[in-house]
Amino acid sequence: MSAQEITWVDGSVTYDEFNEMWYKTDHHWKTQGAYLAYQRLADAMGIPDDDRVRPDFEALEAPLFRGTFARSGLDSDYADEVSYVPTSYFDSLVVEVKGEERSPESLVHREKYAAGNWDDDPFANHYGEFFHGDYGLMSISDPESKASGSLLIVADSYSNCMEYFFAGSFEKVYVCDPRHYDGTIDTILNEYPGVDDVLFLMRDAEFVSAETLAFLSE
Repeated sequence: MSAQEITWVDGSVTYDEFNEMWYKTDHHWKTQGAYLAYQRLADAMGIPDDDRVRPDFEALEAPLFRGTFARSGLDSDYADEVSYVPTSYFDSLVVEVKGEERSPESLVHREKYAAGNWDDDPFANHYGEFFHGDYGLMSISDPESKASGSLLIVADSYSNCMEYFFAGSFEKVYVCDPRHYDGTIDTILNEYPGVDDVLFLMRDAEFVSAETLAFLSE
């Protein structure tokens, strides 16, 4: 792959953007921050504006999320709201994890939370519980979509709240977390030869980690 085929998308944000779009009690971004990243990525990937997910955020009134920083200090008075974007195509998604078909609920546990079924520990990881844990490899597709091409997202947990945003713009979206995947990127590209674009979406520390470097090795 030549340098001309690689596009770097700037992840810089202002203090006000960070203050508004990142959890105060955790190191992850809120869905608002993920959506800002999605817009920049969509620009870089040439996704037409009319095909993009709309930012119709819905916030969960309960449970409140007390993330890594709050857990470290056991400060239960310091908390965040979790929010998500209910896309128009969410219910039609087909999800596969390790070859096993799952429902869209495995990406965003809306029904579970609407029924009040969540971990009642005040310091539970509601980011991971409401969205999903870190899968080694999964795929997302919308059978009703007329989009073409396939996208491979190489990511860490930052992508968990936003992967399905891309399902309306590609025939198939594959998501791999190198920390939980035994093969290499060639393993995936050989098994799924239709992948047109590869998106790296992770913290810089994970990008240069031993797991990611091993994933990128031949």
